[in-house]
Amino acid sequence: MGSADIVPGVSGGTMAFITGIYERLLSALAAFDFRFVRLLAARRFRQAAAHVQLDFLIALGLGVGGAVVSMAGLLHTLLQTHRVLVFAFFFGLVVASAWVIGGRIVGWRRSVVATLLLGIIGGWLVTGLVPVDASHAWLAVFFSGAVAISAMLMPGVSGAFLLLVLGQYEFITGLLRDPFRLEALQGLGAFALGCLCGIAVFSRLLRWWLRRFPAVALAFLTGFMLGAVRTLWPWAAPGAADVSLSVIVVCMGAGFALVVSIARLAHGKENKQHE
Repeated sequence: MGSADIVPGVSGGTMAFITGIYERLLSALAAFDFRFVRLLAARRFRQAAAHVQLDFLIALGLGVGGAVVSMAGLLHTLLQTHRVLVFAFFFGLVVASAWVIGGRIVGWRRSVVATLLLGIIGGWLVTGLVPVDASHAWLAVFFSGAVAISAMLMPGVSGAFLLLVLGQYEFITGLLRDPFRLEALQGLGAFALGCLCGIAVFSRLLRWWLRRFPAVALAFLTGFMLGAVRTLWPWAAPGAADVSLSVIVVCMGAGFALVVSIARLAHGKENKQHE
């Protein structure tokens, strides 16, 4: 999830969905409620930790945080030196993710098809937004964190891309290269606080939507992914004319195959758990 979140156009929420941890993640995040506060106030720390599935969140948080810090520089370099191939790989990854998520839709009614089309249009329009020149004041960074984390929770919506649109992507990735400077700690602290607030609100809304209207929600997310994939079209990247068509197709296929393999493994584990 952390590696995916760094790349504009790819969603960490997509990776959570295809690996089978998405619903558990939303449930754990939504559990930071008044009951959790009451348990802490009563010093019932073990029950509080179990209520929010703290062991799961710590393991996931370490993986995401470690990938963000360690992969930021590598992906930044790859996007500069092999941008076309990186785009091709993630193009295949996102298309396969849309196929996997769309395959979970049960009951293709007119409303579901209409929502799918609405998602495609929404994804196309959002990813066509022009990046703005933004302030890097704490309040602006806080707001960007809330928006980005909300996007990261949704399969098909790239938090990194929205940071790019908000004019904060280069600023945040720059801080991550040397995160222990005072300026970096202040900026990342404001960003993290915004992320926490975004998680607290949006995880509940998204969880309710997926439980109350699962087919419609999945159709919209699938459509949004298909519309948003325009940002990863490899032939639109600089230098595409110098790269062999066969190499681009192979990279696309590798991304597609990776997602399908992960989805099958996750599906197999789910079946074993049900048995």
